[in-house]
Amino acid sequence: MGIGALRAARLACYDQSLRQYSELDVEGPVEIVSCVGNVSRRDGGTAVHAHVCVSSHDGSTRGGHLVGGCAIFACEVVLTELLGPPLERGFDGITGLPLWTGL
Repeated sequence: MGIGALRAARLACYDQSLRQYSELDVEGPVEIVSCVGNVSRRDGGTAVHAHVCVSSHDGSTRGGHLVGGCAIFACEVVLTELLGPPLERGFDGITGLPLWTGL
């Protein structure tokens, strides 16, 4: 989980019928009101899956998947280690998403 501020944000939302993400640029500066997610393995690498809600100066909020391209001003993140086998992501044919496998 995390809080902080961004100079600019880049978010995405998954269209369930089209099975694709659409991205949205949010002009900054904005506050990170909430950020939650997880870190797992995908295709032999590290995958960060985070959802974020940001607030502008007028109090309006935008939210979605946090994607690359954000300009960080300041951010505090708390990570909690999970013990046991590593969480792995694999393609899920029903949703079209890379979801945790073997759970």
